[in-house]
Amino acid sequence: MNMTITKVCFASFCISSCILYAYSKPHDCLCESVSNPKYQAMSSDMSFPEPTVMDIESSRGANRIRIGYSLGPDHGDGISILDSFDDGKHWVNSSIRTQDAYHYTTFGSIMYRHGPRMMFQRSKDAGGHWERPEFRFNGRPIELERGADDDRGSRIRFIFSAANPQQPTTIYGCFERVIIRDVVDHWTPGLYISFDGGNNWSLLTELVQNKKLEEACPVGVSPSNPNIMIAHGQTSVIITRDGGRNWHAVGGWADLEKPAELEGYAANLAALHEKGLSPSQQWPFDWTYLRVLDISFKPDNSDVAFLVTNKRIFRTLDGAHSWCLLNTGSRKLFDVRNIDIDPSHPDRVFVGTSFKLLVSDDLGCHFRTLFDWTKYKKTSVARGASQH
Repeated sequence: MNMTITKVCFASFCISSCILYAYSKPHDCLCESVSNPKYQAMSSDMSFPEPTVMDIESSRGANRIRIGYSLGPDHGDGISILDSFDDGKHWVNSSIRTQDAYHYTTFGSIMYRHGPRMMFQRSKDAGGHWERPEFRFNGRPIELERGADDDRGSRIRFIFSAANPQQPTTIYGCFERVIIRDVVDHWTPGLYISFDGGNNWSLLTELVQNKKLEEACPVGVSPSNPNIMIAHGQTSVIITRDGGRNWHAVGGWADLEKPAELEGYAANLAALHEKGLSPSQQWPFDWTYLRVLDISFKPDNSDVAFLVTNKRIFRTLDGAHSWCLLNTGSRKLFDVRNIDIDPSHPDRVFVGTSFKLLVSDDLGCHFRTLFDWTKYKKTSVARGASQH
């Protein structure tokens, strides 16, 4: 009897240990070291469709994913919109069909739309009416640029950064001075905060500025704890846990910030030197240093965050103390463009690249292709040809 009990206990212990081991295995997640990957340069002489998730509907048995992709400068930089009701197996034109090239940030009836060449606007009735905020600093109106052809001398450019998910009228943005005709005005660049949807602004920190090439002014605000924010500072990725009063560098920042090594560069440089030639400029180039394009937190866990960068996506699971590099299937610099997390399934992550939309059901450990623009385009052309 005692022997039987011992065998049962031993068997239970083994089963429990195996289950615990299965859940704790580190090699299941395709996560790479951040310290020494090599990259390929991305072509910069063309535009990319950059597919991105626009809406996810998973209520009342419906499972619809709505995506958009850029039509390019030949079509006014508009966005074509597609729907899938079978997890990406088939895509159909949405009832919306096309949309302007604004980026939309939505919190119920409060919406913001913004873009690199467009004036920032807000709506208080879910897009029914749009208005431009008054933009005041210390009670005085801010003279903002109106567009690419604005030649009014010295003026200020506004870059939208983020909104507080729990108080969406609290928004963040950077102001930068654009100087024409050598007219200089007094202005403090940095990250600003507005508590009334953009009418009145005050400086939050000078540590965050959009001074780097190909970088806007992204700020990640944790939906579960908006006091926790991540941004890209002047020298490192930084984090605040008190709503912006104090900022400090994240863990592992030195590895994040160092320039990306280019695949084959050393061999090509050596070949040039053998011929007695030298390039006018040598690595590290400005565009190989870290460029942060977007920052997102897991909706239900402020310890989990993602950095979308020119070096792909970095993920932290421990509150920005350490990072790993997610495998999105490409080592091209600037290939990853955007990230969206499904609010109904917080472990589900969508990642947009230059030509593809990827999805992961395990916080980025494994990705599969949800939408491939190149294949979709070929299919569309073939379908159109067969109809004529």
